[in-house]
Amino acid sequence: MAREPIESANAIREELERASSLISVQPEIGARARNTALAGVRRIQLARVRYDLYYRVVTDPERNEVLAFWHESRAGRSANLTCVSLPHGLAIPSTSSGSSC
Repeated sequence: MAREPIESANAIREELERASSLISVQPEIGARARNTALAGVRRIQLARVRYDLYYRVVTDPERNEVLAFWHESRAGRSANLTCVSLPHGLAIPSTSSGSSC
């Protein structure tokens, strides 16, 4: 039983690394997300860990912003896809109604 959380953490890390590699090589690979306030949002389903990764491609400066990491058990509840920019092109979700990244 003690190994289960470690295996889960490894699976999540592996899936995020795989998705990151896919997005960096083929940014348009994700399905277009619907019902979002932000333009250009895409979604990749990480079926192994039952999460969806929401991201968008930004051109100035060129980078991929991760907007949300959403568990499928939250289906029917939409992710608040506004984000806060961090150094080095990273982004985190924001629950405020402030400006988007």
